[in-house]
Formats: sequence, structure tokens, C-alpha cells
Amino acid sequence: EHARLLAEDEHRIAPLRALLEAGAELHQAAPAPSERAIERLQERWERLPKPGQPDLATALQHEFAALVRDLRKALKESLDKRRRAAEEAETLFAELETALAKGELKPALSIRDRIRHRLRLAKGVADRQRAAVEKRLHKVEGRLDELRQWRHWGSGLARDRLCEELDALAESTEPASEIAAKVRSAREAWRRMDQAEGPASGELWERFDQACTRAYQPFHEELQHQADQRKKNLASKQALCRELDAYERTTDWSSANWHEADQKIRKAHADWRHIGPVSRREHKALQTAFEEVLGRLDTHLATERKKEILRRRDLIDEVHRLAEKPAARGALDRVKATQQEWRPSVQGSRKEEQSLWKEYRAACDHFFSLRNEQREEANAERQQNLARKIALCDELEGLLQSELEFAELRKRFHAADREWASVGPLPHREVASTETRFRELHERMRATEKQREERAAEEELAALRCRVAICEQLESALERAIGPPELASLLEQAQQDWEAAGPLAGDLRKPLAARFDLALQALRGEPEALQQARDKTEENQERRLALCLEAEILAGVESPPEFTAARMEFQVSRLSSALGQHNGAGVSLHPAVELERIWLLSGPASPEQRSALEARFRRALDAVSKGAGDRSSDTGRD
Repeated sequence: EHARLLAEDEHRIAPLRALLEAGAELHQAAPAPSERAIERLQERWERLPKPGQPDLATALQHEFAALVRDLRKALKESLDKRRRAAEEAETLFAELETALAKGELKPALSIRDRIRHRLRLAKGVADRQRAAVEKRLHKVEGRLDELRQWRHWGSGLARDRLCEELDALAESTEPASEIAAKVRSAREAWRRMDQAEGPASGELWERFDQACTRAYQPFHEELQHQADQRKKNLASKQALCRELDAYERTTDWSSANWHEADQKIRKAHADWRHIGPVSRREHKALQTAFEEVLGRLDTHLATERKKEILRRRDLIDEVHRLAEKPAARGALDRVKATQQEWRPSVQGSRKEEQSLWKEYRAACDHFFSLRNEQREEANAERQQNLARKIALCDELEGLLQSELEFAELRKRFHAADREWASVGPLPHREVASTETRFRELHERMRATEKQREERAAEEELAALRCRVAICEQLESALERAIGPPELASLLEQAQQDWEAAGPLAGDLRKPLAARFDLALQALRGEPEALQQARDKTEENQERRLALCLEAEILAGVESPPEFTAARMEFQVSRLSSALGQHNGAGVSLHPAVELERIWLLSGPASPEQRSALEARFRRALDAVSKGAGDRSSDTGRD
């Protein structure tokens, strides 16, 4: 029984499902179903028997009710749409009247067509409103015809103007591409006028077409030129492909010049772009051949390209390592050297090159940034050093202007030298001026020292002259007869003068004291002293002659003729040796002072020759004092 009931429900469900599908098709169809169609659908549903199973019957009933609701909703939306269309038609009519009042035909025709479309959509609703709009639309057709006639006349004028403009273009000097664009624009305008007003007369069309052909001729010739150029470009590109193919096949890639190969490939790319386009028919095959030969070349360069990338990455790592001690000796030169070494024999892709270069520049910028920081620190330290040295110079300058004892002054200068050497480097621009100032202070110190030494030497020479004069006075008394009273007076006066004479250094005072004592003993009548004095006089004679010759050689003055041979035997070096042996103070004095000191220390001389030798020596001494000749030039002359 249950199976029988199920079979009956199956027979009842089929027509119900068919009716639901018909309702769904009615819902999808356009226009929306009418109210009568929905009612007929409901009547058919009511007449059909329902399933005996309550759940199934309820589900089918709910599905049908939902379908009816959707149909009524679609009907309502359709009615609303048609009512809005009727309202829009009435609103658009006002716009139509405005366009007609302005004489604008094309906008008026467009608005009229939109009104007609709205009226067709509103069919079945608002019949009175729709009929009123149709009646008003019928009345304005006459005005539209009138405007259409005027427009046709105006389009004729416009066509004449187009022909005149095209005739002028045939004589224009504008670029052919611009003229062609104007011709195409004129043809488009002619086509729109044909669509709006109908075709023009055959005669006018023939005139327009010929004008277009004449104006278009330069562009046609340019197109022909471009076609010829494309043929030339084709031949050039084919030749480039053959050249690259031959280069790839004939190159020994085991010992290739990689930079040359890379540049050749890059130049091929540039030449390919520079050659220009070819015809579309040839482009694809030619481009494929070019890429194929470039691919084979690139295969050879791939290994070298990887090596170059690794090599430059090593350079980047090296710059990073140098940045750890940017102020180290040679670090800057090495970074600059990496810039020279950066250029690869084979370049990578644009992206790889940009990435590598960006990393390298970042590493270099980091290095120089750290180096600049250290340089700023070093500059600050140099400024401090400069301040210390300037303060030291100021101190020395103050010492030179003070009345400090010379020994203490020299001690302070030596201490300043040690401190100066301990100060670090200065700013480069200040080194020369600071060192110059320090040297000038030392030169002033030496000049002060020299002045004091010269003054001491002059005082010493005056004392030496005084004591030598006392000795010569005593030695002259030996050559003449003198009574005891006069002798006693002479000896007493000599002793007083000797004690009153200025002080002398030990190495000068000792030989003079011996000479003075010998003269005193000889005057007192001691035979041995008298004989010794005479012996020394004879010995000093040769010595004084030699000193005269040396003084004359040094001064560059002539010697007496009888001494020419003796002068030739002397060497200039003997004077330097004599000066060195008799310089008791250990300082370099003026040659005239040294000569006179040697002369005064040379001992007694015979009275008959003393005056002649003294005159010769003083003459040479005056010449040395005046700087009449220097030792080197005089030596060369002699």
C-alpha cells in the first residue's frame, strides 16, 4: 500500500514541477507577465492534485507561493518602469522645444527619438498621458522638417569649405603625416554629413575625392619611402645577423677577448635598435634569428659574467674590510684602486649591474663617511696641536723681548725644541706658516747669540790689543839703552797697565802672560831670558811672513813681488786650519777678527821688519773686513 501511495505521489509531482518550471520561464521572459497570466497560473495550480505526503505537499506549495510573489514583484517593477518612461517622455518634450527654439537640429532629432522610445516603453499604462505627448510630438514634425532643410543647405556650404581646405592642403608645406591626418578627418566629416543629410551630388563628391587624393599624395610618397627604407633596414639587419653568426663560429672561446665580445654584443643591440623597423611580414622571423645568435653568444659569455660578478662582490667585501680601519695607511689608495678595477670585462643584466653598483657605492660611501669622521677628529686634534704650538711661539717671542740671562734663554729654547717635537701634526694649511714662525724665532735667538758673541769677541780683542801693546813696548826697550831709573819706572808702569787690562780667556791669556814674563825677565838682565826672547823674535819672523801671505790670499790683494814664489806655494786650506787651531771660544767669528787674533798671538817681531809687516797685514785685514773677496773665489784665483 505504501509503495502504491509513493507511486501516485510521483505521478502527481511531475505536473506540479512542470508548472513551476513554466512559471520560472515566465518570470525570466520579457516583458514582465501580466496580472491575468499570473491568475491563470494560479488557477492551473489549484486544479492539479497534490501529493498525499503532507511534508512534500507543503514544500511544493511554499515554492509556488514564492514564485507568485516574484512574478507579482516583476509585474510591479515593470509597471513602475513604464510609468517613469511616460513621465520622462513628457519631461523630454520640454528639452525638445528648447532645442527647436535654438535651431539645433541634431540634438532635437536625438531628443525626439528618445521620446518615441519612452512612449513605446510606456505602452499599456498612462494611456491618456502618452496620447497627449504623441499628439504634441506630431505637431513639431513640421519644425523638424524645416530645420532639416536648412541643415542640408548648411551642409552643402560645409562640403564646399572642406573641398577648399583640401585644395589648400595640396599646396601646404606642413608635414605629410599631419596633412594625412587632416585628410582622414575631412573624410570622416563628409561621412557624418552623409549619414545626417544623405549623400551629396556626384559632381561635389568627385571634387571632394580628387582634392583628398591630391592632398594625400605626399603622405603616399612618404609611405613608399618608408617601405623602401624598411627594405634597406631588412638588408642591414640580415647583414648584422650574418656578422654575429660568423663571429660566434670563428671565435676561439677558450682564449677569447671577453671585453671585446661583450662590447660587440652590446653594440649589436644598439645597432639593431638604430637600424629601424622592417615590414611586419619579415619582423618575426628576423627577430627570432637575431635572438637565436645572441643567445648562442650569451651562452659563451655566461661563465665569464659569473666570474666578473663574483670578482666585484669580492671588491665590495674588500671595501667593507677597509672601512673597519679607514685611516690606515694605504686604505684610501686601495679604495680608489677598486674604483679603477670595477669595470667588468663582461657586464651582467641591467638589474644585476644596478644592484652591484648600488652595493659598491654604499660600501664606498660608508668608507668615506667613517674616514671623514676620523678626519674630523684628526682635524680637531690638529687644531689643538696648532694652539699648543702657537702658544709656544708666543712664549718664545716673549722670552726674546725679556731681559732674561742668555744661558737661561738658551735653556728655555732647548726645552721649547723638545716640546715642539712632541706635539703632533698640524692642519696642512698652517704647517708652513707655523714652522716658519718657529724657525724665525730660532733665527732671532741665534742672531741675539751672535751679537752677544761678537760683542764679547770685540771686548776680548780690545783686551788682547792692549796686552800685546804692553808686550811690544817692553820688547822695544830691549833694543835700546835705558838707565835703571827709567827701567824701574817702565817695569812698574807695565805691571800696572797689565793688571788694569781687560780679562782674557785662558787659552789667550796664557801665551801672552808667557810673552810678558819673558820680556820682564829680559829687561831685568837675565841672560837666558834675553837669548830666548831673541830666538822667539827670529822664529816669529817666518810666522808673521806666512800670516801676511795667508791674509793677502784670503783678502784677494797682491803681495810684494819678492813674495810671489812663496805665495804660490801656500794653500788656502792652511788658513782654515790656522783659524780652527786658534779659535779658543769655539764659535765662528768674522775672518778679520780671527786673523787679527792670530796676528796678535804670533809673538814678538824685530823692530826693523815690524812696521812693514804690520802695514801689509793691516792692508789685507782691511780688505777682509770690507768683504773685498771671499775665501772660495780667492782660492780659485790663486
